[in-house]
Amino acid sequence: MTENTPENTPEVNAGDTVPTPDNNPPPPSAHEGALDKVSHTIDHQMGAVRTIFSTQLMILGMAIALILMLLGSIMIQASTVTDDAPDDKDIANSRAGFRNGAMVYNIGTFILIAMLFGGAILNPDIDPQARMGMFVAGGFVASFGTNLNVKF
Repeated sequence: MTENTPENTPEVNAGDTVPTPDNNPPPPSAHEGALDKVSHTIDHQMGAVRTIFSTQLMILGMAIALILMLLGSIMIQASTVTDDAPDDKDIANSRAGFRNGAMVYNIGTFILIAMLFGGAILNPDIDPQARMGMFVAGGFVASFGTNLNVKF
């Protein structure tokens, strides 16, 4: 047995924990730290996704989508070729307006579908019957929302 002399006694400051067999945790394995980092990253990303599909931002996204769909419909109707088009340049411009309007309309439709399905899947604060209604509404929009042959 060794004697406690100033040369072999570790220096202990106030508030330090003296290592004893009871409070020494086992050394972490190499994989535990990596798994904790991955788990933290996934939790952080899911938190960001859940924030996007929170109730208020979901309503804002749906409103933006409906406004884009309205603007696309207006662009499509404004680009309709009349029978008295004087030349081919007017017809070409009309086709370009129709394509641009269809693109804006379809972007709005995609955002609306994403908000409906994403909100129904990732927002647990919504009533289960309302979530089911969001699935049904998203299915109807996905099925019938991109039919641009409808005249308003």
